[in-house]
This record gives sequence, C-alpha cells and structure tokens, in this order.
Amino acid sequence: MNVKCPYCDCSYEISREMLGTPIGNEKLGYGWWLRCYRCRKKWWLENSFVEGVINAPLRADRQAKIDKLSSLTGRRKAASQKKNRKRIWKILLGIWLLCGIALCYQYRMAFRDYIFNKARVLSENASNKLVMSDVQYVLNGNEMTVSGRVINTDERSIAKVAGVKVDVFDGKTLVSSWKDGLDSGRLLPQQNLPFSLVKKIPVGIKNIRVEVSIF
Repeated sequence: MNVKCPYCDCSYEISREMLGTPIGNEKLGYGWWLRCYRCRKKWWLENSFVEGVINAPLRADRQAKIDKLSSLTGRRKAASQKKNRKRIWKILLGIWLLCGIALCYQYRMAFRDYIFNKARVLSENASNKLVMSDVQYVLNGNEMTVSGRVINTDERSIAKVAGVKVDVFDGKTLVSSWKDGLDSGRLLPQQNLPFSLVKKIPVGIKNIRVEVSIF
C-alpha cells in the first residue's frame, strides 16, 4: 500500500501484513496513526485513503513509542498538579502561622496580664483556704516553742501545705528564722493539723516579736 503524508507529500510503502497487526492499528482496523519521517508530523489514516504504490516503509514500532510518551506525559502532568496543590497548602499554612504570630505579638501584653492575674487569683484562693488558729509561743531560757493549728477552711477541696515558718524579731531586726514541715502535706476540707516548732534563739532579745506563716 502507498501512503502519502498530507503535510509534505512524502510517500511511504506499507505492507498489508503490517497494517493488519495490532501494532499501529487503531479503532479495530478502521484506521492508523502515522508519523512522517520528513516533517515529523502525525496524522490519522482511514482505510478508504490507502493507495497501492511502494516507496519507503513506515516503521510500525513508532506508534508504541508515541503511546508510551503520551502515557508518561499524562503521569507527569498528574504529578505536577499534585505537587502544585501541596505547594499551595504549604503557602496557606505559612500565611496562617504568620497571622497567628502577629496576633500573639500584638496582644502579648494582654496575654501576660491575663496569665499573671489568673495565677494571682489562684494563689489568693489557695492561701485563703488555709488559716492558723491557737498560735502561741513559749520561751524557756533561750529555747522557743511555737505551736498552733493549720486549718483548711474550704468545704469542698483539698488544700496543699508544705509546712510552717517562724520568724523572730528584736523590734524590727530579724534575729532568727526557721521552718519545719507538717506531718501531712494535704488537708481535707475542714481538717485542722496541729504543729509545734522548737528552736534556740539568741540571748538578750529585748523586744521579742514572732511571726508565723504557712508555706
């Protein structure tokens, strides 16, 4: 069979056996995809346009290569689209992060004040739950005994307490200070815990003043 390129009029001879094989045959034998070796252009040839003169053969394996290239192009295009979508999501995520950082920086003082106030309120609530009762000290020579009770005034929650601290002053001058842990660091609601701290203090204190605190 003689086939002529519709673009450059270059003629080719193609055997009927080759056209009958699956290689290069499209649409169940109703035509073929051909490519010109001279101008490199591709065209669809129907059965009705086949003529009978011999010039040069057209290699049928070119169609398999064309199909393979088309498949690779499709896969590359899909991979490129997926990569572009990932890039767009990364850009959007970066914008959101920058906006969050900018908001945090703008309202940093408000956040700090809120945290400090919250911590202060919690501290005040915890300290208000614990009170001391029947606090007294006895001085025997230079040995001082400080006793009393720590009470959890809250009716629902457990209060945490580490111990009791005693400061002894001579007027406004601190002359002795010590602290001691309690037998239990947790007080149940309405529970009271007695304490007694003993220590020797300097001799010759004229104006004794004792301060007892919970820590």
